[in-house]
Amino acid sequence: MPERPGSIVVSATVAAALMLTGCGSDDPATIGSGDGLDPSDTEVVLRFTDSSVPPEHHRSYVLTADGSDVHVVVDSYGDVLHDVTEQLSEQVWDDVVSDLSTAEVDDDHGEGCVGGTSTRLTVTEGSETRVDVTIAACGGGDDDDALERIADLTAPLAEIVDLRSLRRA
Repeated sequence: MPERPGSIVVSATVAAALMLTGCGSDDPATIGSGDGLDPSDTEVVLRFTDSSVPPEHHRSYVLTADGSDVHVVVDSYGDVLHDVTEQLSEQVWDDVVSDLSTAEVDDDHGEGCVGGTSTRLTVTEGSETRVDVTIAACGGGDDDDALERIADLTAPLAEIVDLRSLRRA
């Protein structure tokens, strides 16, 4: 099955100082504080809602990571296809949190369209939400760079649970 716009493309490496900038805002929200995020108190949630396609091709997911585990649930219109939890090494988590600490996220994105995809990245530190950005996509366009950067930022987590394979199965 070919990749559709908004899908996560797992890459082998992540840039050390990733800056997420998208379309439409000159004032992106900074995720980390001046001191960075506390790895022991940070949680990352990546939620992808697939487009309106037949059930055999529809794959939405929620990937959640904290200092110990990566958990992903892949579904097709609410029917759970995969529910996987894998341990997360301290080094990988520290690297992801470090990258998140330096990232900026443009939180000004279009409305999307009926039947399109959406990607939502939420990063919390303790009870404080550091970023909550949703990108709704309609067949590609202005937000492709932001979607690719989110994919790069979360790639180490996706690799641990083999998200690419889970989305194809």
